[in-house]
Amino acid sequence: MTPVTNSRLRVYFGHHKCMTTWDRHVLQRVCNELSWNYVEMNISGSEYVRRNKVDMLSYQDPDMEIVRTLEDFVGFHIIRDPRDIVVSAYFSHLHSHATDNWPELSAYRAKLKNLSKDEGLLWEMEYLRREFEQLYEWDYAQENVLELKMEDVIANPYDQMVRAFLFINAAAENTRLRTKLLDAVARTIRNGRLGYLHRTLSSVVPNYLLPKIPIEVLLMYIYEQRFSEMARGRVQGIEDASSHYRKGVSGDWANHFKPQHKEYFKKNYNDILLKLGYESMLDW
Repeated sequence: MTPVTNSRLRVYFGHHKCMTTWDRHVLQRVCNELSWNYVEMNISGSEYVRRNKVDMLSYQDPDMEIVRTLEDFVGFHIIRDPRDIVVSAYFSHLHSHATDNWPELSAYRAKLKNLSKDEGLLWEMEYLRREFEQLYEWDYAQENVLELKMEDVIANPYDQMVRAFLFINAAAENTRLRTKLLDAVARTIRNGRLGYLHRTLSSVVPNYLLPKIPIEVLLMYIYEQRFSEMARGRVQGIEDASSHYRKGVSGDWANHFKPQHKEYFKKNYNDILLKLGYESMLDW
């Protein structure tokens, strides 16, 4: 798969409880470094992007029909085992997810508190139906979108996120490009020769590509968002049900699903697990 290197718009596609908070922190740092106009939206389209001159769009819970209206973009898309989404959403909605920008959550949380854990997990499975439909309806064959699984990002965040930022042409493989750019600007300021800057940029940055984040800086941003830092010293695998960074591991659904949960999930969402490659047989 070859990234579209001349696209003006970069897009991160995420889903609720698929490490969107983590990803947005890294995206914001990168966009601040590159002076990119970064916008977070649940719904968007080409007209909004053009009108607001968006460089980087964070689109959570993407609707495929709206994605098809976006023009000339390159992006990456992160998915997660829907069963783990259920468990993560249950604890997050019950305890840790902020309600500032989601006032409806307060009433939903009150309902969850009146249910047993087993009942709450079943409730979440129905509540998340639209998100699971979006996962199923997504076009996973888009050449301009890099597909990633959260499980792989958790296992190797540095490798996977560098892949993502290289794919959207936002990261530099080394710092030589940035050094030459800074040198060209410095020489222009010192000599007042705009023509020199024009010639240098033409040779160093074909097609006037936007500056890129050095990989070592990107790695630093990823390191700053490591689980132990976000969880205040707790390591992955050690659970704190009240924390937004609850456990940080994959496959935790197996510790919480009982026969009734498996039965409900198989009846309603087995086709999603098969399409996304999380299961290869109906009877798991």
